[in-house]
Amino acid sequence: MRNTKSRGQNFMQSGNPNRKSPAIRFAMGRNLLAGWSLGLGVLCTLGCGSGEPFDMTPVSGKVTYEDGSLIPGHRVEVRFVPQDVKSEDPKVSPRFAGAEVDVATGEFIESTTHTWGDGVIVGRHKVLVRSFDQNERPTGAVPREYTDERDTPLEMDITYGMDPVEIQVPKPKGK
Repeated sequence: MRNTKSRGQNFMQSGNPNRKSPAIRFAMGRNLLAGWSLGLGVLCTLGCGSGEPFDMTPVSGKVTYEDGSLIPGHRVEVRFVPQDVKSEDPKVSPRFAGAEVDVATGEFIESTTHTWGDGVIVGRHKVLVRSFDQNERPTGAVPREYTDERDTPLEMDITYGMDPVEIQVPKPKGK
């Protein structure tokens, strides 16, 4: 005997009232997937933080000589090197932050650790100041000990919402 049901027949009329049409099953699956995706997104946003293993904060300020005059150079940078900052993951270590100093004003506004302007890791830091010529060679405009993290006497506690910092270095001897 030949089946006389047409191909377009509704599945609800096929004799099984619990069976859903492919379109309804697809829509239910899509809604379930959307619900799970939304739930996971909310959990990651609320529970996982920024994904950064260290707390960060913006830092801005001014870098000059102790007498207030500007440090000469084609490019001047300041670096913040974390000292007593630890991660829960022993494979992750903190990175230094850097900022380009406007040589015309001595000011810096965008401190960067990973991505432009993301800030500096909160905690204790050694501070380095470096001056470079147009060929990216050190100019000697900053005493050597202020350019090396092992020797620099400059240290700073970076905290949330801190005011712009004032960083001063002595002029090199003979300059």
